[in-house]
Amino acid sequence: MKRVPTGIGSSYQTLNDNLSSEASNSEICNKSIGQKFKTVTIIGSYRKHLDGIIKIKAELELQGVRVLSPRFTQPINRDDEFITFVGEEKMTHSEIEKVHLDSITKSDAVIVCDKGGYVGNATLFEIGYAYALGKRIIFTSKPEEYLLNILFCGIEINSTL
Repeated sequence: MKRVPTGIGSSYQTLNDNLSSEASNSEICNKSIGQKFKTVTIIGSYRKHLDGIIKIKAELELQGVRVLSPRFTQPINRDDEFITFVGEEKMTHSEIEKVHLDSITKSDAVIVCDKGGYVGNATLFEIGYAYALGKRIIFTSKPEEYLLNILFCGIEINSTL
């Protein structure tokens, strides 16, 4: 593990710099999440990283971790600005986001699926919300976003996973 000191505030860790590395997702989840947290919410760009989010969700659930959000895994409109899943058809985008934010409130930790460091605007908002609540925030990659790197100190990068 390589520690990179930055900024002030709390700290975050990364799960893995590349979700398709030699280590299996279950190894990653078991080492980093499975034994530490009972409930988590996974956030990230559903348009760019939905497959990774769904993989992480499945692996965490195999480890006995309760994933509060995303609740569903079958997208209806994968190419739209706001992804809706089967099971959310009768909900407005606002209602879906409120349920998602409520899941962050109820979670022990938040996992940010940011393969390649990409964090979009909605995810940045959700990170800020989790940060304000004092939630543990775990990234799958070191974020590219400068603000995230100055707010959090003690970045942990596990390049062996």
